[in-house]
Amino acid sequence: MNLNDKRVILTGASSGIGLALQPLLHQKGARVLAVGRQAFTPDFSTITYIQTDISTPSGVDSVFAEAETTLGGIDVFIANAGFSFYEGAEQGDWDHIKAIFDTNVTSPIYAFHRLKKIKGNQPFQFAVTASAMSFLPLPGYALYSATKHSLQGFFEAARYELPSHQVISLIHPIATRTAFFKNDNPELFPTQTPETVAKRYISGIEKNKAHIYPSKTFQLIKSLGLVHPLIKKQEAQKLSNWRTTHD
Repeated sequence: MNLNDKRVILTGASSGIGLALQPLLHQKGARVLAVGRQAFTPDFSTITYIQTDISTPSGVDSVFAEAETTLGGIDVFIANAGFSFYEGAEQGDWDHIKAIFDTNVTSPIYAFHRLKKIKGNQPFQFAVTASAMSFLPLPGYALYSATKHSLQGFFEAARYELPSHQVISLIHPIATRTAFFKNDNPELFPTQTPETVAKRYISGIEKNKAHIYPSKTFQLIKSLGLVHPLIKKQEAQKLSNWRTTHD
């Protein structure tokens, strides 16, 4: 999709990958409604920012209403908002599970529902920040991995229900060097900067790619299924070591 003069909603915009996407969308000539939970002032006249919690239906509804007012419609929705817990899998009580699924899974699925209803048979693109953990779940990130597998399952199925001019793109970043992964968590390998991820993200959207892989290293790891158990065992040991100082 040519992003020039396209009307874009971007969630998770105040930090990390969302923040890095903004100058690129501006350079491409897109008009953007950026959404985040934190107070934030964008650097570009083509970007309007609103502070909204998109983990509720009313929050998502308010974003669509604002897009109609500010942009006059929507061509591209970038569902980038999300967060992670680093912990043992046994920590997943009801409230914990609900909190992460509301933001990471229910919100983007509901946003897709809203966009499809609004656009009908008109062209659109729906881009979702999934994760490398969509394919390679890791110890310490059981709930986060579950949310990304859920996104992968839903949007991979939904893609085949759409006409060719309605595009779903899933991006699968590896660990990105932002505050998303807390400072006291064990380091993951490999990692990338949010700027690198953002560049690949935009390139993939422009090419209407179904899956966008910012890391060539991860593409190799993904194809080598035999190494996946070794990586999981290594991360399980890191979690065990981490627990000794946090339990």
